[in-house]
Amino acid sequence: MAALLLPLPNSVLLRPQAACTSLLDKCSDVEGLKQIHATMVKTGLVLDAVPASRLLAALCRSPDDGGLTYALLLFERLRCRNTFMWNTMIRALSDSNLPEQAVILYCQMRSDAMPHNPYTFPFLLKACVALPSALPETQQVHSHIIKHGFASEVYTANSLLRVYAKSGCTGSARKLFDRMPCRDAITWNSMIDGYAKSGRLEMARQLFDLMEEKNVVSWTSMITGCVENCLFKEALELFGEMLVTEVEADATALTSALTACAHLGALDQGRWIHTYIKKRQMQLDPALGCVLVDIWKQSLTTRKLMRERGVLKLPGCSSISVKGSVHEFVVGDRSHPQAEKIHLEWESILRRLRKEGYVASTDQLLLDLEEEEKEAAVGWHSEKLAIAFGFISTEPGTTIRIVKNLRVCADCHAVSKLISKVYRRKIVMRDRARFHVFVDGTCSCKDYW
Repeated sequence: MAALLLPLPNSVLLRPQAACTSLLDKCSDVEGLKQIHATMVKTGLVLDAVPASRLLAALCRSPDDGGLTYALLLFERLRCRNTFMWNTMIRALSDSNLPEQAVILYCQMRSDAMPHNPYTFPFLLKACVALPSALPETQQVHSHIIKHGFASEVYTANSLLRVYAKSGCTGSARKLFDRMPCRDAITWNSMIDGYAKSGRLEMARQLFDLMEEKNVVSWTSMITGCVENCLFKEALELFGEMLVTEVEADATALTSALTACAHLGALDQGRWIHTYIKKRQMQLDPALGCVLVDIWKQSLTTRKLMRERGVLKLPGCSSISVKGSVHEFVVGDRSHPQAEKIHLEWESILRRLRKEGYVASTDQLLLDLEEEEKEAAVGWHSEKLAIAFGFISTEPGTTIRIVKNLRVCADCHAVSKLISKVYRRKIVMRDRARFHVFVDGTCSCKDYW
């Protein structure tokens, strides 16, 4: 709906509630919603919780156009706030790039003694999983769920289980799974996917085999899990079984199946899958099936175009939570208050790793540098600085949990494995693709990610 034009129709002033409700249902333009808000203030309708709630919800539907910012200002000024309004704002913030604000808003909701309902916690948990300190926040929310009596609500329990699984805490997720009096497909799929992404494929397969009614999500989780754990033959066998059961594959399952074909050199199966895709007119990543020729030349061309067009590459950033505070690092970071101590600690770790045979992996570094310069370039990656900070900030033997916004590089992956062996430290690293659990010199991804 285009922006509203002043003056507003007389019907809005004569029958304000009905007219505003009708306009709110149709309007998606923030400027138009602001005019409706002005009319609601003029008629006193803004003091009514029902139309005020609908206005907030409408504003939150256009977060990128300034709707969320305006909704927050409106929310702070409303005196008729109800549970629906609080849930609306928590949900909008959890869907945005401000998940920490959703948690802060929930704390304010508790201090105001506002009643909760079954939808409050799923929205809040969605925000928790996006935080670097996801685990402690989730555990606190879990205690509140029990306190408010929503632990038996399937929707809430599923959200909690999914967050534990996505945080790599499959043990906590499984305890919750076993205690749930009622499970649906989402419950089973969340647990299976959590096991698969944590490298515990045997446990995932056990649950998968016990699942009575499997859907495309169940099959896709198992197929993708097999591919991520280098079980390419098993992935194709599962893909075939899925089609036999007349479950139509989605884009993710087909992508994983093609990846398995590529690793096995299964040309005939790859052609068959390609035909399957064409018949259904499905759209996949165009990179699939393409042969990368002269990648060095292509990378230089791409970098040149990025500079010409002013495109900035997303910088790698690693976060670690210690004693309730989140600490972020970028490559070569010296902005942290303890930067000197962190760098000295990393140099100490590096000297010990070299004694154990560590040599920096620079194969993936597509830069025209001497080998010594390449080693220096990968030597101060953000996850390494986060690990060093974890060493100086926690007791020996404490698990180190790190969240990275990009994929972990080969050198940082190798370093984390060696540190877990030499220092007997468990390291849990979540990158943008999956979880890596480093224990005794091995990783849950089996070196495939």
